[in-house]
Amino acid sequence: MQSFFLKKISSHFAKNASLLSNALLHSPSVSMNASSLAMGLYDSVPRRNFSEKSSFERVTSYETLVARISNANDHNDLVNIATQNLSLFKNEHVVLTLRIFARLMKGSPTAELQELVKDDRFKAIVEKALENIEQLTEYETLDLVFSIRKFRSNRLPISVKEERIAALIERINQFIKAKTYNFRNLANLYYDLSFLNRFRGDIVNELINEIKNDGKILTSFTTLQLLQALSKNSHSLSQREYILIDLILRNVSEMLAEFDTDQKANIFKLVASLNLQFSPPRYRVPYLLYTLRPQLKESFDSASEKGVLHVIQAYKYLPKEFPSDLINDVKDMVLLTIQHSSSNIKSFFLLEFFLSISDLTKRRRLGDEKLKVVLDEIANRITHDDFMGRYNNIQKILATLFDLKIQNQAILNAVVEKLSKQPETFYHANIFELLALQKADITPLLEKLFESNIVDRLDHRSLTLFYSLLTYLQNPKFDEHEQKLLEKLEAESDLYKKGFWLANSHIKTHKTRDLIVKAMKDLETRFGQISDYDFFYNLTTMTTFYTIDTAMETVEKIKGQIDTQKISNILDVYINMDEVSADKLSFLVQTLQTVDNEAIPLKKLVKLFRENDSIFAEGYRSAHNLSSLFNILSKNFDKIGDEIKFQTFYILALKANSHNIKLGSLNGLLRKSFDKILTNGFQNYDLTHSEYMIENNLLNAAGIQKVWEHFRESIRDPALKAKILTALVRKNPKAATEEAIQRDLKEVFSTLESKLQEGNGKAALPALASLLSFPSEYVSENKDTLFKALKEYIGFGNSQDYLRIVNAFSWEFVKNNFSLYSQFFRELSKNYSLFNKRFQSTDVLSILEKFSSLGYRNISIYNSIIADLGSGFNYLRPDEQARALLAFARVGIRHEEIFERILLKMFNSSQNYRENMRTILDSAFRVGLDTQNVKDAITKFVENSKGERQDNTAALIQYLAILELGNEKEIFENLIPRLKSENKLGYFGPILTFLKAVYPDKPEYLEAFKRISNEGEEKIKNVSKATASIADYLKAMNVEHQEGVEFGDVKADIVIPSKKLVIQIVTSRDLTLDQYHLKGAAILKKRTLEASAPGNTVVLFNAPEFVRLVDHMSKINYLISIGVESNNTSGVYDFSHIKTEATEEEEGELAQPEKVEVEATEEEDQKKH
Repeated sequence: MQSFFLKKISSHFAKNASLLSNALLHSPSVSMNASSLAMGLYDSVPRRNFSEKSSFERVTSYETLVARISNANDHNDLVNIATQNLSLFKNEHVVLTLRIFARLMKGSPTAELQELVKDDRFKAIVEKALENIEQLTEYETLDLVFSIRKFRSNRLPISVKEERIAALIERINQFIKAKTYNFRNLANLYYDLSFLNRFRGDIVNELINEIKNDGKILTSFTTLQLLQALSKNSHSLSQREYILIDLILRNVSEMLAEFDTDQKANIFKLVASLNLQFSPPRYRVPYLLYTLRPQLKESFDSASEKGVLHVIQAYKYLPKEFPSDLINDVKDMVLLTIQHSSSNIKSFFLLEFFLSISDLTKRRRLGDEKLKVVLDEIANRITHDDFMGRYNNIQKILATLFDLKIQNQAILNAVVEKLSKQPETFYHANIFELLALQKADITPLLEKLFESNIVDRLDHRSLTLFYSLLTYLQNPKFDEHEQKLLEKLEAESDLYKKGFWLANSHIKTHKTRDLIVKAMKDLETRFGQISDYDFFYNLTTMTTFYTIDTAMETVEKIKGQIDTQKISNILDVYINMDEVSADKLSFLVQTLQTVDNEAIPLKKLVKLFRENDSIFAEGYRSAHNLSSLFNILSKNFDKIGDEIKFQTFYILALKANSHNIKLGSLNGLLRKSFDKILTNGFQNYDLTHSEYMIENNLLNAAGIQKVWEHFRESIRDPALKAKILTALVRKNPKAATEEAIQRDLKEVFSTLESKLQEGNGKAALPALASLLSFPSEYVSENKDTLFKALKEYIGFGNSQDYLRIVNAFSWEFVKNNFSLYSQFFRELSKNYSLFNKRFQSTDVLSILEKFSSLGYRNISIYNSIIADLGSGFNYLRPDEQARALLAFARVGIRHEEIFERILLKMFNSSQNYRENMRTILDSAFRVGLDTQNVKDAITKFVENSKGERQDNTAALIQYLAILELGNEKEIFENLIPRLKSENKLGYFGPILTFLKAVYPDKPEYLEAFKRISNEGEEKIKNVSKATASIADYLKAMNVEHQEGVEFGDVKADIVIPSKKLVIQIVTSRDLTLDQYHLKGAAILKKRTLEASAPGNTVVLFNAPEFVRLVDHMSKINYLISIGVESNNTSGVYDFSHIKTEATEEEEGELAQPEKVEVEATEEEDQKKH
C-alpha cells in the first residue's frame, strides 16, 4: 500500500508542487533519537531557578552555592563558580557541578570546550568528585555515572583512573543489592554503563525481575532507552541480556499504540541492529519487526526525516529474506520528492539518505538511474549550500562514491568548482586524493597550492598524504616537488608514523609502498620502546598484500619475545579494528603460526570472533585464513570445551553462513562441542542447535538417533519431525527397518499427507516438500497422490515454496530410484518459469546445484538457469562462480562462454579468486575446456602465479596437461618443483599415469603428485559390449585386431597391429552432455596412450554416436571415418553374426541415450565433492 505521502504527490502535483514533500519534512512528530535519550535521572525536570544573578565570588551559604551551580550560564561560568568555592564543596556539590556541566553539552564539543576540560581548574573538580566515591548517595552515583558517560560519548578526555571506576561500580552494586534503586534508576544506570563498557550483570538481573513482576513498569521512554543501550553493546551481550531483550519485545508488542511513527521506526532500527537472527533463544528475526512493517507503511505520512532514516538504517541489519517492500516505499517517496519538490528536502536529510542507502547490500540500494537523481541534487547543492558544502560532508560523499565504484561527473565538477572559488588557499588531504582517484582534474588546484607556498606550512600528516597524491598523479610539473617531499619525509625521525598515514590513505602506488616498507623497518627499531599494543597496531595497519612479507620479516626477528601477553595485545588490535581485511587476517594467521600454540590465549581468540563481525566481511577471500584460526581452536578444544559452550560456535557459524563462508574447521568445532551436549544431556533450547546440526549434515546416525529420542515427544511441528527422521534414515538406511522408527515415519507421513487433502495450496506445498523428502518407498507407495498435489498446487506457491520442494530431494534416496523421481523433476522443470523472475542469483545457483547433484540432465532447465545466471553474472561473487562451474561440470555441461568468462576473470584478478581457484580449474578440467582464448590467457597467468597455494598449483598443472601447450615442458619445470607439501591435497589420480608415461625422464614429477594425492582407484569402465560390437564390424571388414592390449600402465581397448592403430573407446562417462566433447580425464588418457604406444596412432571411438546409427553400413562408414581401413575387397558385407537390435540395457552400457537423465558417475562425484 502506498503511503499518504505518495498519494499526495499523485493527487496534488498539478495544483501545487511546492507542497509535495510536506508529509516527509513538516509532519508533526515526537522524535525519540539518541540525543533525546542521552539523559540522567533529573534531565526531564525543569532546571531550578534559585537566582537570576551570576557571579564568581565566594558564597556564604550552601543554598546559594547550589543555586549558582544550577543556574550557571555556560561551562566557563560553571568552572569559575566551582573554582572560587571548591573548599566549600561537599559530595553533592561537586557531583551536581559535573551533572550540570554534562547537561550543558549540546551537539559536538567545541574547540573551546575541548581546551577547558584540559584546564587544571576543571581537573581539580573531577579529582574532588572521585575522592569520596565510597560515601556517595544513590542519587549521587547516578549523577556521577551520567556525567562520566556524557564525557565519554562526546569524546572529551577526563582523567578517571581505573580503580576509581571500579570503586564507583562497587558502590552502585551495594545499592542494587540493597534494592535502593527504582526501575527508572536501574534503566538510567544500565543505559549509562552501556557506554562505559562495564559489567552490567547485577543491573540486568534486577531489570529482569522488575519486568517479570510487572510488565507494565515499562514505559515508552524506558523501552527505547533500554533498547538503545542493548543495541550499543549488541556484540557483547550476555545470556541474561538476551533474556531481557526477550521480555522487552514481548511487552512492546502490547504497547505499540503508545508509540508514534518515529518511535516505531526507531524501535524497528534498534531491534534490527540486535541481529537476533544470530542470537539466543530463538535465532530468528523477531516477529515484532514483521508486525511493525505494515504499521510503518500505513503511517509513513506522519514520519519525520529521522523516522525515514531509521527505517533505511534498519535494513542494514535485516537478512535478505526480510521483505523489502517497506524500504522500497521509502526510496520511492524520497525520489518523488527530489524530482518534484526538491526545495522541501533538507540537505541534512538528503546527505544522510544517500549515505544510509549506500551502506546497504547491493540489491537494496538505489538502481543506477534512481541514484543519479539523488547525486545530481547533491551536486547542485555542493556549491551554494552551506551544509552540503562543508568539507567533512564532501569527503563523505566522495568516499562513498569511491567505495561504490561510481564516478559522478556532476559531483566531481561541483567539488572542484567549490574549491577553486575559495578565497583562501585550501588543502584537504582526503578530498584531494578522492578527487584524483576519481579522475577529476585537480592540476589547477595544486598549482594554486604551490604558488601560495601552503605546502611548506602543512602538518606532518597532510604533508605525507600530499606526497602520496603526487606519486599517484605522475605529473612531470610536480616531479621536483615530489622528490623534495620524499627527502624531507625520509629525513624525519618518526618515519613509522608516515607509514601509518600512508597505509590509511586511499592511494596505493609503488612509491608509497616503498615508503611504507621503510616505515615498517623504522617501526621494527621501536619494539620495546613503545607499548606492545601501539607497536602491533602500527605494524598491522601498514600490512597489505604488498607489504605482508616485510611485516613477517619483522615478526620473525622478534618471535622469541612474543609471549602470551603480546599475542593478547595483537588480538586486541584486531578486536578493535573497524575492518579486518583478508590481507590483515592473513598476517594474523601467519603471526600465530610462528609461535607455540601454548602461548595463544584461546579465549581472546574466541572473543575476536564474537566481537568483531568484520572478520567475516570479506567472505570467500578470508575463508582460508578463517579456517586456519578455527583450526587452532579445534586442535585445542579440550582446553576450552568446558568453558565455551556450543552456543558460541553456533552463533559464529550463523554469521559465517550469512557471508556465504563454509569452513570445515568451524564445522569440526561444532561437532566436538555438540558431542559434549550428547554426553552431558540436552537442554530445551538445544532443539534449535540440533536442527542446525542435522540440516548441515554434521551429525552421524547415532547423534541423530539421540536427538530424536530426546525431543520426539516435545516436537509439535511434523515438518521438523520429518526432517530429523529422514536425516536418520539417510545416514543409516537400516534404521528404517526398526519397528519404532517405522511407526514414527508412518505417523508423521500420515499427518503431513492429511494437509494435502485440505485443499489449501499455501499449506499443502510446505507439507508436500516434507513428504518428498521421505525414503523412496514412501514416495513410491504414494507417488500418484504426491504428483497430483505437485501439479495441482505448484501454481499457488511462491518462490520459496519452489525452492523448498527442489531441496527436498536427496541423492541417497534418488540414486537407485531415478525413474520414480524423474516425473517430479520434469514437472518442476516445466514450472521453473513461473518463479524465476522472483529468484535472486543465490536462489538460481541453489537450484542448479540441487539438480546437478541429483544427476538430472534435462537440458531445458539448465538453459533457463544459464540465462538467469547470465543476466546477473556481474553480481556473482567468485565463490558463487566457482559453485556454478562445479555444478555444470557434475552433469557435463560445457558452456564455453560461461567457463571462459570466469576463467579469464580469474586469470586477470587471481588474488580475488585464490580461495576458489582450485574448484574453477577442476571444473574446467572435468569438462575438458580447451578453447583457444583460454590457451592464450593462461600462459601469462602462469608467468605471474608465483605465490599460489599448493592445492591451486596442483589443480593448475593438471588442467594445463589437457591444453597441450607448446611450452608445456618449460611450464612444468617451473610449476611442479613448487609442490613441496607433504600433506594430502586431494585426488589427482588422472595425472599420475599421465606423468609416468609422458615424462618418464622426470620421476620427481610423479613423486611430487604422489605425495599430495589421496589414494583412489579409477573406476574401470565396462566397455565389453562396445568392444564386442566393434569386433563384430571389424570381422565384417576382414580387419584383424587385438582387444585389451597393455602398453605399460595403460590398457588400449582395441589395437589393429597391421595399421598401428589404437582405438580408445569413449563412453558417455568420457563425454560432456553434448555427447561430443571429451572430458579432461579422457583427454589425459589419450595423451597417455599416445606416449605409451609410440609409433601407433590413437583414434577415438564415440560409442554413443555409434549406437545412434540406424543401419550396419552407417556403422561401417563410421569406422572408416575414424581411420579403420576395410580389407573386404568384395564390397559385400556379412552381418548375419551381428544382432540386429541392441537391448535397452546394452545401449545403456554403450552410451546414455539423450532421454536418460542421470549420469552414472554421480555417486562417485558425491563422494569426491
